[in-house]
Amino acid sequence: LLGAKTFRKGTDLYFDRHDGQAVTIDEFLAAMESVSGRDLTQFRRWYTQAGTPVLRVRSEYNQHDQTFTLNVEQSCPSTPEAPGFEDKYKEPFHIPLAISLLGEAGNMPLHLRGQVDVERNDNTECVLEITGRVQQFVFENVMEKPVPSLLRGFSAPVRLDYPYTRDELA
Repeated sequence: LLGAKTFRKGTDLYFDRHDGQAVTIDEFLAAMESVSGRDLTQFRRWYTQAGTPVLRVRSEYNQHDQTFTLNVEQSCPSTPEAPGFEDKYKEPFHIPLAISLLGEAGNMPLHLRGQVDVERNDNTECVLEITGRVQQFVFENVMEKPVPSLLRGFSAPVRLDYPYTRDELA
């Protein structure tokens, strides 16, 4: 979510502030907030809500418009220590979803509608920030139907529900 350089600055600040002290995740996240200027309140839910989130991702390619749409829905099932507290009682997590789109020639350039400054390793990979229960992302200038490469680099510890075909997996 922060990128490698900002994360490094955050760890440096964290050690400057707390080296040798008994601290909690709150101090670590505070250091990350200080260097990034970002509010990580929603991200803290990873430490306060039990359960492994499920990302249900569906896609649609529009050849005429040359768009590829990802519809992402997050949920969190009930857990043994909190039966009955399924998704309707749990707040959405802040989930980094690293993706690429793969075509016949490999990685495709990404043009995410409405995003100018998407942090990415290059123009073929980006991190989508999943913060709501349901979100939609539209990629433009997609010349062929792609195969989405989701959770690249294991960007988040979630369960993925995506209907890959055998050919897509191959």
